[in-house]
Amino acid sequence: MNKEEAKARAKVVKALANPLRLMIVEMLSHGDYCVSELSRRCKVSQPTLSRHLARLKNAGIVSEYQRRLWVMHHLETPCVLDIVASAASVVKSDAARKSKAASAD
Repeated sequence: MNKEEAKARAKVVKALANPLRLMIVEMLSHGDYCVSELSRRCKVSQPTLSRHLARLKNAGIVSEYQRRLWVMHHLETPCVLDIVASAASVVKSDAARKSKAASAD
């Protein structure tokens, strides 16, 4: 991997490195939503949600399109769910390791 490839990959990982953005990606994996619906489900303001969507769009993870009066958001690259699943596996393994170490003490 060269430096440019590493930068491009880091951009994607950085875009996912936020709990709210992970929630957005997970929700969009089930279907397309407008900002108002996403903000309601995430329990955050629309401006906050829009800033996070912009980061995901900038990384190429999310796209948007017009549906009548609404701008809908779509998970453009569902393969990012593999990254999220890998992170969950790391968390689970780390918790098991820490539990085992604590019981050995």
